[in-house]
Amino acid sequence: MLEKPKRGEHIAGVSEPTHEDRLADSSDSHKPDMDGIATKYSTANPQWYFGYGSNLKSSVMQSRKIEPLAVRSVKVPGYILTFDVFGLPYSEPAMASISKYNVEGASRQDTIPDVHGVAYLLSAADMRRLIHTEGGGVAYNCIMVDGYRLDSGSSALKMHTLVARYPRRPNAAPSVRYLVHLLTDRIVRIC
Repeated sequence: MLEKPKRGEHIAGVSEPTHEDRLADSSDSHKPDMDGIATKYSTANPQWYFGYGSNLKSSVMQSRKIEPLAVRSVKVPGYILTFDVFGLPYSEPAMASISKYNVEGASRQDTIPDVHGVAYLLSAADMRRLIHTEGGGVAYNCIMVDGYRLDSGSSALKMHTLVARYPRRPNAAPSVRYLVHLLTDRIVRIC
């Protein structure tokens, strides 16, 4: 007989953080290191950022006063789009993130499509601004991923991107507003 999962536990055994975990993580040693982010992106060299979800829209970047030096349509193998960042109940129940998945041993028909998005080449100042406005260090952690251009068989682009700091399990559904936003702006056409 199957056992009923405990509160907050995903059937696959992945649990979301408990209230006690969140309280422990709010100590000074775990507060967002915004100075560290500023130091990390203080290089004069432009860097690639992988945008997904609402960051696919150039108007979102413009509203943040971010001016990409170059833009490319890319895919990131081994990652999928998820909605596992806690949002606002009812209006925006979950925000987008990406999550790594294991493709080893999967048959061709079981393979999940890679996440598609936009690679933005950003100045150090724009990279810092983007990470700050997205909640880097608070809701998201910054990681490096390898992306491949859709229009060529070029070598991998090393890109920074943001993933859920406290992934919600199981994933929530995005709001209708968010889905309409994605579809009416024809974001899916670059996928």
